[in-house]
Amino acid sequence: MLMKPIKTETCVAALEAYFKAYDNPRVEARNALLDRAANVMGQRGLAQQTFENLADGSICTMGCLFLAAGLPANPYAAGLNPYLVLGLQDLRDAVSALGYLVPFPQICAWNNEPGRTKEDVVNALLAAKGQPI
Repeated sequence: MLMKPIKTETCVAALEAYFKAYDNPRVEARNALLDRAANVMGQRGLAQQTFENLADGSICTMGCLFLAAGLPANPYAAGLNPYLVLGLQDLRDAVSALGYLVPFPQICAWNNEPGRTKEDVVNALLAAKGQPI
């Protein structure tokens, strides 16, 4: 069965809608959070198997995202569910964007892989800025 050719106007409209998603205050807020998280990781270093290593100050991928959103590095220890806190759409958007590169349920496993470096995390956080909302 032959498919009908797609009209040029349809392709252009789809591309315009796609790129319009980047001209969005949510994208700016998410990208600012990802920048802050990358800075936290760059300054503190990568912790594995824990949200935050209190001995040396290092932090995991999710911990730096939580800190960048204004939460404790381990919000669960403080009795918070970070995904239910109102006003943290930028955190949800940042985790979702990172999920394009590292599947969300696997972010912690990815963080904890032997050989993972803080540079890997910083690069992933910055690359996530290019993902759609």
